[in-house]
Amino acid sequence: MESFALYLAIGCTIAFIAKLGIMLVGVDSEVEMDAHSGSLFSINTLLAFGMSFGWLYLAFTSQGYGTATASAFSAVVSFMFSGIFGLILVKMRAADSGEITELGAKIGDKCEVYLKIPSKEDGGYGQVKISIRGSMRHINAFSKTSEISTGSFVVVTSVINDSVFVENL
Repeated sequence: MESFALYLAIGCTIAFIAKLGIMLVGVDSEVEMDAHSGSLFSINTLLAFGMSFGWLYLAFTSQGYGTATASAFSAVVSFMFSGIFGLILVKMRAADSGEITELGAKIGDKCEVYLKIPSKEDGGYGQVKISIRGSMRHINAFSKTSEISTGSFVVVTSVINDSVFVENL
């Protein structure tokens, strides 16, 4: 079992460092082989698990722990390590994608109508331009009262999911 752990540790470490280097340079952003975008289970996290499991198993057995104990401790710590690493990667991908994971608009924010917002009776929605974390975003907006024309300045009265309700200033 120790020779398997050694080969696992060395192989996964070399592959992990190579993959991490490629990822940091940005080459593999389109070649990522994850099950789906934002997955905690990726090539990177599997390599992190194999690398940490192999080295930890070798460390525990060299300290006199038995095979079962070393395997159990190594598995638990490796799951925690690769889980944390996976969460970091998911956050990095979300930040890199430009997606708004939280709307960030607050009641009282002022914004400009980008696409005409129909009245409550007409139904439907328009869009407003709003500054969220320093960048301009276009988000869906509803009016609880009358139609609001393009170019008007409005204030956010409520936030629901990824949309806002607004009224004229």
